[in-house]
Amino acid sequence: MGMIKIIRFMAGSVCLIIWAVACADAIVENKSELKAIQEEISSLKKKIQRDEKTLKEERATLQKTEKELAAINQRLAQTQIDIEKARALGVSLKDQADAERARIAETLSKLGDIVVSQHEMGEQGFLKLLLSQEDPGNIERTMVYYKYLAKMTSARIADSRLQVEELVQLEDRYSAQQKVLDELLNNQKYQRQTLQDMRKKRKQEIAALDTQLTKTANRVGRLQEDQRRIQNLVKGLQAAATKRRQAQARASAKASQKLAVSQKKQPGSENDNTVTQIRPVVQRVSNDGLGNLQGRLKMPIVGKINAAYGSAKAGSGVKWNGILLDADDGEPVRSIYDGQIVFADWFKGFGQLIIVDHGRGYMSLYSHNSELTRTLGERIKANDVIAYAGSTGGLSQPGLYFEVRYNGEPRDPLLWVKR
Repeated sequence: MGMIKIIRFMAGSVCLIIWAVACADAIVENKSELKAIQEEISSLKKKIQRDEKTLKEERATLQKTEKELAAINQRLAQTQIDIEKARALGVSLKDQADAERARIAETLSKLGDIVVSQHEMGEQGFLKLLLSQEDPGNIERTMVYYKYLAKMTSARIADSRLQVEELVQLEDRYSAQQKVLDELLNNQKYQRQTLQDMRKKRKQEIAALDTQLTKTANRVGRLQEDQRRIQNLVKGLQAAATKRRQAQARASAKASQKLAVSQKKQPGSENDNTVTQIRPVVQRVSNDGLGNLQGRLKMPIVGKINAAYGSAKAGSGVKWNGILLDADDGEPVRSIYDGQIVFADWFKGFGQLIIVDHGRGYMSLYSHNSELTRTLGERIKANDVIAYAGSTGGLSQPGLYFEVRYNGEPRDPLLWVKR
């Protein structure tokens, strides 16, 4: 029995040892697997950091390129104005030169008649007059006529010389103006080529950026981040507009109180019930905002709707808070209603962005423009050109993204604008 117990004990010990070894191997294996997972996570984090750095650099380059493009657009517009002025001046100088040529031709024609007449009369005619038996008084009058004719001929010749000199000066001015015009045209061609090169480079950057974003799972997060930013921006602008209107209302009430007190202090004001209290005019963006204008406003741009309000953006579950309109690059963008510019600058994810406050909590947003024509604080009217359409902010092709917001929340723009 003792031997059997010993054998059983030894067998149990062996089993325990085997189990312990197996557990140790499992622990080692688990640790190795955990280490591999941690290394993979670390590698992924580093890759994400590299991708984010690359995207940040690409966006910075894109922003710089688009701002330079907007500046070139403005210079091109000014160059075109200068060219038109130069062309108008050139036409004016040419008309003056043609008029001078006509006057010279007329003068020369008259001089020609005089010269022919003198030639026909010649010296013989003059001698015949002296040797004739006519009255000396007639001879004297004829001599005076000859002198007057000679003097007039000399004056006309001098006048013709002056006209020729003026013509030469006009032609020189016209030639100089043509040189200026040619230089402006060459400058415009150079700027246009620069613009085309920059546009091509920008499109390549946009394509590369979109490709990179498509390959990562951050696309949805980026779109959501863009929406959060624009939401925060609009709410901030809305709060600022509300504070501004409240301050104006308080100032108006205070001014009215002061006016009422001053009127009471004036003699005879207590018994005069016909005194009219003049209230200071508080400038407002509009009377009723967009509340009573549903279906009555014009579209900011004529173009088909490429993305409808509430539809999902490609490759994500994020929805459009406005509408995306097809447009030609540089096509004018017009305000849908009266208002005040409360934002006009480049904004991440939206490019060249302009926001109009229409009052009573209503705002309209116009983004991805190539150029903004209005600045912060300007008051505008319905149908005023406020920007030119483009593809800034990462849009793959020219267009206009258009939103209407009420108290910071997006609304379907088609409720207010007619297609």
